[in-house]
Amino acid sequence: MKCSDVLSNLGFNCATVGANTIRVWSPFTYGEDGEQIGLYVEKHSDGYVVSDNAEAIMHASSMGVNVSKKRMETLRRMAGHLVNIADGGEITAAASAESVPDAVVSVLSAAMGVGHLEAMWRPRQRNAADFVRQVGEVLDKVVGAPKISRNVSLVGASGHQIEIPFVIVSDPEIYVQPVAYGDERVEWDNVYRGLGKMIDLKNAGASDGSRVIVMEDAANDVEIANAISLLSITANVVNFSRLEAWASKVAA
Repeated sequence: MKCSDVLSNLGFNCATVGANTIRVWSPFTYGEDGEQIGLYVEKHSDGYVVSDNAEAIMHASSMGVNVSKKRMETLRRMAGHLVNIADGGEITAAASAESVPDAVVSVLSAAMGVGHLEAMWRPRQRNAADFVRQVGEVLDKVVGAPKISRNVSLVGASGHQIEIPFVIVSDPEIYVQPVAYGDERVEWDNVYRGLGKMIDLKNAGASDGSRVIVMEDAANDVEIANAISLLSITANVVNFSRLEAWASKVAA
């Protein structure tokens, strides 16, 4: 099978990779790394199948994207009925000899859609640091920067050094630990780190009202309730959306 036989009017680069298969390279890329989007056109006895060989999904996964069932459904809705996206991530479209160019465009469009969503779905690497910054801005505004000590190192009951992002100067001092949400779900590592610090402070004698967890909000996630329930054992948990109101009471 020759490239010119099936893609004469698209102008894409291609090469024969088997008796019945050609490899097509488009001028478009997946994301920031510049990797070209490629497709395969395979001839069958009853027509042709155009496929990306799951390369779009694999590229997203290599960028750290969690391709969940929910996200797969988003991709399917975006792609429409002209292509099929398998559970394993392969994007395909069946075609006749006359409609191969249209099928190539359809699969290519779906693969480009994955590349577009990839940028939105990549893990928020700086999410925890950003959330700490947001909490600090609220505390500075409401409580007052002079009353806030940052990144305070303490020795817990375990004998280990623990760092608390914010300590509010009061009687008693209030230890504030932000816990950031993860990439579309609760980041349990953040939860357990916050829990460990609060347990250490509690065992070291910090009073109940002085241990505070600020939890990042996440609508419609049932796991948030589980995280809050766990953290509430050792600290007062304040949702970020209510932090300003809580801080106002502390400032008063």
